[in-house]
Formats: sequence, structure tokens, C-alpha cells
Amino acid sequence: MRKKFLVFALGVIMSAILMPACVFAADDVRVFINDEELIADVPPRIINGRTMLPIRAVSEAVGCSVNWFEPERRVDIYTPYGGDLVMSLYIDKNVIDRYSRDAFGNAIIEKETIEAAPVIINGRTLVPLRLIAEAMRFKVDWNEATKTVYLQSPEIITAEQARDFLYENYVDAELFYPAELDKWQGGVLYYGFTYDDGDAYKYVWVNSVTKEVEFADEVLDYMD
Repeated sequence: MRKKFLVFALGVIMSAILMPACVFAADDVRVFINDEELIADVPPRIINGRTMLPIRAVSEAVGCSVNWFEPERRVDIYTPYGGDLVMSLYIDKNVIDRYSRDAFGNAIIEKETIEAAPVIINGRTLVPLRLIAEAMRFKVDWNEATKTVYLQSPEIITAEQARDFLYENYVDAELFYPAELDKWQGGVLYYGFTYDDGDAYKYVWVNSVTKEVEFADEVLDYMD
């Protein structure tokens, strides 16, 4: 009897060691993108309270691009169009790198702790859906009663609408829009403009999602 108990206890201990912490199948969890259901070849899993999906399904859902770096077991997430690096995630690690840029394009890197680390299960890399969706400025809602995740893509204004917004609220002088001033920051496109205030050319950017306005701290002086 004692031998049987020891064998059973050993089996329980080994199962606990080999099984990822707090991982549950979630076949009944559904994901909708703009009211259209996302059907992935691997069903969602709940890990540490977070909905996890294969990186390919997530990237296709929110429109970002990804790269995999085997030596570091790292997943890099890029913006849909500008190609700017938004974040780096590391397999089995709860710390990620977030990337952004200041007004002059200088890179800023910040460490952040997340609750559910990316994992590899049956050869597939699973990542937190909410983390990446919100980085792409999607609205994310969870319905506990129906176990459903709803993603709503952000409403993006055009460069012309951004220009009109600046004229109506901030700038009286004529605005110029050289497209090369556009930048991606935190997964969002910022339209860049210059204008002449009489003493110098100044820079201003408009967030294409929130309409947040960002003026440069420095100005481009006239050339003699």
C-alpha cells in the first residue's frame, strides 16, 4: 500500500513539473475582429488568466508583422505599414521590451513585466492576444458570460483630416506635409507637418487615432 502511494505521489509531482503553470484549453473561447469571428488552426488557451493565440493568427488579426529570432527565442512585433519595431517578447519570460521614438526619431526602449509569457506548445508559439492587440490600438473587450473576446480596430484619420484639425485648433500659418516626416510610435501612425511662424519652421505631429498633437521642442531655423 505504501509503495502504491509513493508511486502515485511521484506521478503527481512529475505532472506538476512537466505541465506549464496555469494552462487550460479554451475551445469554448471565441474571438471576434470587427464582428467577424477569428478561426485559428489552434484554439485559444487561457494561461495565467490571459487568452493566448498562435502568433500568426494574432498578427493576421491585428495587421502587424512579426519576426522570429531563434538564438534569443525572441518574437519581434512591427507596425503594419511603417515597419517600426513596437515590442519584443521572449519565450517563457515575463519581461518584454517596448519601443517608441521621440519627436526627432530617436529610439526609446522600456522594460515591462507581463502576466503571461509567450510559450511554445506543440511547436506553435502562443502570445497574449490583448497585449499585442492593444499595442496596435485595438479596443479589446472580454465577455465572461459567453467567454468571448471582441476586438475593434481603431478609427484612423487621414493626413487631410489631421491638417484640418490643426487649422481648426492650433495653427494659423500654412501647413506643409512632407510625408517623410510621418512616424510610427507605439503602434500608431503620426502625421508630420511643418509651418512657418515668421521666425522659423516648426514641426508638429498628429496622432492618427486619438488626434493627440505633439509639437517639437526645437525648431528648424531659416538657412541664410
